[in-house]
Amino acid sequence: MIDIHSHVLPGVDDGVVDLEESLTMLKNYEAAGVSAVIATSHVAPKRGYANTRQQLEKTLNRLKTAAQQHHINVELYLGAEVDNHPNLKQVLKDAPSLNDSGVVLIDFGMKQADIAEVCYELSLLDYTVILAHPERYFYIKMDTIRALHKQGVLMQVSAPHLIGHGSKKAQTLAKKMLKEKLIDFVATDAHRARFAPGDMLKKAYRRVQKKTSTLYAEAIFKENAKEKLFGGTRT
Repeated sequence: MIDIHSHVLPGVDDGVVDLEESLTMLKNYEAAGVSAVIATSHVAPKRGYANTRQQLEKTLNRLKTAAQQHHINVELYLGAEVDNHPNLKQVLKDAPSLNDSGVVLIDFGMKQADIAEVCYELSLLDYTVILAHPERYFYIKMDTIRALHKQGVLMQVSAPHLIGHGSKKAQTLAKKMLKEKLIDFVATDAHRARFAPGDMLKKAYRRVQKKTSTLYAEAIFKENAKEKLFGGTRT
């Protein structure tokens, strides 16, 4: 499995606090069968997380070195979870896309936004947008999700919402998206090691496999990431 949304980098946002916690999280990922993680720290200037590519890359390299020293066999890649912003195009200039793929993970949050228009404008700049956990946006409806998906916007649902955690509204919308196969990626959005994100991803995989098929589970937990974020090169 590949986790495309994780706050595993230490001390850069509201996620993992220190290097020790990052390593604990990575050990859990490895034990659960997660082979790769994209570190998607917040790039959210309005919330005080004005992380730049250079800062995040430096922290990622430090974590990679520590993981190698502890013989943890999980590959780490650079990315970011970018908040929607009035100057989003400018913010994205110094925020890494997911593994430099040109695919960006955008959080539209709880403030209602014209998601279709923003995604269209970004497509003109050759970005592909993944919506971060759209099941959490209180204003979004299934008709909107269908229309966005048809437009080419990709959908990342958080694993907890598929296995009975989080708000009932988020769980309900995630299940509807699963039923209609409108999910492109399942990820953890892991912020703390104590929640054992690898175990959570594994449980969500089994739930999806049971409710749909092994083929679809493989797609949204692994193959879509390989194709869209790694150019089909990961094994």
